[in-house]
Amino acid sequence: VIRGAAALQYGTQFGGLVNFVMHTPSKKSLELKLRNSVGSYGLINNFLSLGGTNGKLSYYGYFQYKQGNGFRNNSEYAARNGYATIQYKFNDKTRIKVDYTKLDYLAKQAGGLTDTQFAAGPDYSNRERNWFDVDWNLVAARLDHEFNKNTRASIQLSYLDASRKSVGFRGDPSKLNQNPITALDEQDMDGRYILPRDIINGTFRNVALESKLIQTQDFFSKSVTTLIGNKIYLSNNTSDQGPGSRDADANFRIYSEDFPDYANQSQFDFPNSNVSLFAEQIWRLTDKLELTPGIRWEYIHTESKGIYNSVVYDIAGNPIANNGLSDNRDLSRKFALLGLGISYQINAALQLYGNVSQNYRSVTFSDIRVASPSFRVDPDIQDESGFTLDLGLRGRLKKILSYDLGAFTILYDERIGIVFDDRANRVRKNIGKALIYGVEAFTDYNLMSIIDKDSDRYRFNIFVNCAVTGSEYLESDVPNVEGKQVEFIPGFNFKTGIKGGYRNLLLNLQYSYLSEQYTDVENSQLAPLGDSRNGIIGPVPSYNVMDFSVSYRWNKWKVETGVNNLLDESYYTRRALGYPGPGIIPSDPRSWYFTLGLTL
Repeated sequence: VIRGAAALQYGTQFGGLVNFVMHTPSKKSLELKLRNSVGSYGLINNFLSLGGTNGKLSYYGYFQYKQGNGFRNNSEYAARNGYATIQYKFNDKTRIKVDYTKLDYLAKQAGGLTDTQFAAGPDYSNRERNWFDVDWNLVAARLDHEFNKNTRASIQLSYLDASRKSVGFRGDPSKLNQNPITALDEQDMDGRYILPRDIINGTFRNVALESKLIQTQDFFSKSVTTLIGNKIYLSNNTSDQGPGSRDADANFRIYSEDFPDYANQSQFDFPNSNVSLFAEQIWRLTDKLELTPGIRWEYIHTESKGIYNSVVYDIAGNPIANNGLSDNRDLSRKFALLGLGISYQINAALQLYGNVSQNYRSVTFSDIRVASPSFRVDPDIQDESGFTLDLGLRGRLKKILSYDLGAFTILYDERIGIVFDDRANRVRKNIGKALIYGVEAFTDYNLMSIIDKDSDRYRFNIFVNCAVTGSEYLESDVPNVEGKQVEFIPGFNFKTGIKGGYRNLLLNLQYSYLSEQYTDVENSQLAPLGDSRNGIIGPVPSYNVMDFSVSYRWNKWKVETGVNNLLDESYYTRRALGYPGPGIIPSDPRSWYFTLGLTL
């Protein structure tokens, strides 16, 4: 996790970022890995990777195929994803790398549940023709060059070509006061569905060019490392919404000519551009004290060009007016963000650190124009701004204990959230000023280093990860919001686990607890039985989850098995606004898996 001034080189996001690192090629000339898994609810997972290094050339790639039925009816899925990288080292100072990432999956969606339906049985489904499809392709090329021992540079070019398609029945869009979760998907006497499905198809094409220069110099006998860089980003996304077929298959074609008076119809293009400049320095003021200031300047240009249909119905549900309206918008903004990080090495086992940075979240018009029977977006929605502050202690005590204890604060101005209009539709808009604060702690105890520090045959570790968080809306123009808790912020998040083993045998037991959290800015309670908002509003209750796994490695083989949700907790983590709901999306009950792996 990267926070403070160091995070500004990656973007303007609140709270820093998590930097995911891809697998690097093996130093061997050839390494082959196979992992095949089976599990509950028809799970089949096959994984194959191949990598190695031959002289100046390194390579790595994997392919994974996964399919299953899900624990609910109408939940089958199939996913294919892969990754390939080739790296060539011209000499000790220059290398080039090309990556390709592919993700393709098709999933049937069982739909969301009301609170009443979830209590009766979380495996219930009343949606038989909802589908979701993703096709994601990312290509990237990176050149690294070291000019000398103190100066190096990199330049990276990336291109994304992706699509996201969804089709399904989520109620009759002409009946806005109807609960879309319980709306009956009617069929005629011949078993054919009567109403068309709703389709939202999006395409995402963007290109980005990023360059960085890092240099270390001596300044009054102390080293100073400077990073400067820039990023240019261009995108052209599209969003088309309209009526689908009356069938039940994964057909993502829009049939506007067959259903001209369908309520949710729109076609939009979203050309966007973004230019950023950033700089960061690490000042090593003493052998123990480091200071890291940073700055990021952004220019964002957002456009929205398209049309949408405004359809008016009489009380019987018959269309009486259908007008195509254009909606073209153009918005440009410039701003600068500052950040500062500090660390002080108190001793070999203890470091004090702190970070503060300004943050910004721009609104893209692609978030605005998509409509659904229970979801709307305020057309006057604005960007978010604010800052993140954290302070903590971290370190390692010999081989016995590693720890990180910290406190944090995040302030949002014009935070975006959800309110309800007079027809029970969720409306996304700027809510006001919000404050999130808390303390978090992570510790990992290596008990074997105390019991038998000279033995490497046994392993016994205990970890604890805990966060206590408070939140409040300080200011808001929305009635009944000021003073309320911020949505999706649980007050208590606790994880603990035990990892033990003997030689090649390893056991893991992990327990998680998450306290109740609200899902809307008004901190709404459960809607009463029969209310059209049942399942859409209300908190997410607290829940406990325990997972267990055991593995054994023998020569080139590895066997692993485990049980997820060991206590068979019936719980959920979200109330979906649209797909895959709307409504409560139940989490998986107890499930098991078995994996056989081979490394050559």
